[in-house]
Amino acid sequence: MKRLLLRLGGLALIIGAIWVSLRSVNPVEALKSEVAKNGLPGLAIQFNDAKLVGWSAGKRVWQIDSKKIDIENNRQRAIFEGDARGELMSGDRKIASIHTDKAIFNLASKDLFVPGIADVSIPNGPSLRAGKVYFNSAASKLVCEGGMDASLGAGTVHGQKMTIDLINKDVTISKVVGKVRLEENGD
Repeated sequence: MKRLLLRLGGLALIIGAIWVSLRSVNPVEALKSEVAKNGLPGLAIQFNDAKLVGWSAGKRVWQIDSKKIDIENNRQRAIFEGDARGELMSGDRKIASIHTDKAIFNLASKDLFVPGIADVSIPNGPSLRAGKVYFNSAASKLVCEGGMDASLGAGTVHGQKMTIDLINKDVTISKVVGKVRLEENGD
């Protein structure tokens, strides 16, 4: 009986030693430690030269092509960096095009945020360069809070803050400076 217990104990030690040695060369563990060394501990997935499509209530609300896309471990944010180009949608209709160096999509709220400068173009509407751009996908509203320069038809406008209802094409600009040419409608 003692021999059997000694053999089982020895076998358990050998299996434990093999398990520990295999675990230390586990490629997943090695990758985790490599990611931690590079300062990316919250990163779950990284894509290079990829397109990501955002959906809400079964409908496409945006799509962005980017040099690099990082998805965080908690799956709360997707971060687009390096020549991010995309479209903001309402139903199947493109309501705006956007180009920036960095954009952050909140996967919980379904909203998009550009912390730096973005070039935004709205079909049959203004083209603008703005800072701190927020896109509320549920309301299809674009808010630019970091100053903006816009081309509106034959005029140009600079403002501190701009809100655009992309469905109704209503534009509100605060602290406006610029030249706008009003034309009489031919009706």
